[in-house]
Amino acid sequence: RGFELPGLVQSATKDVGPAMQNAQCTEGYTNARSCSLSLATGTGKSWRSLFHLLKDCTD
Repeated sequence: RGFELPGLVQSATKDVGPAMQNAQCTEGYTNARSCSLSLATGTGKSWRSLFHLLKDCTD
C-alpha cells in the first residue's frame, strides 16, 4: 500500500529512523523487498534481506 499512499510510509516509519539512530544502527534487515524499499525511503538507512544477515553470521 505504501507505493499507492506515500503518506502511509512516512507515518509508519516516523519513529524507526530515530530509534535506529539512538541504537547506533547503520542498516536494517527485512524479509520483503517492498518493505526494504519503503523502510529505506522512510528512514534514510540501508535495508537488506534477512538472508544477508544469515550469510554474515555464518561466514
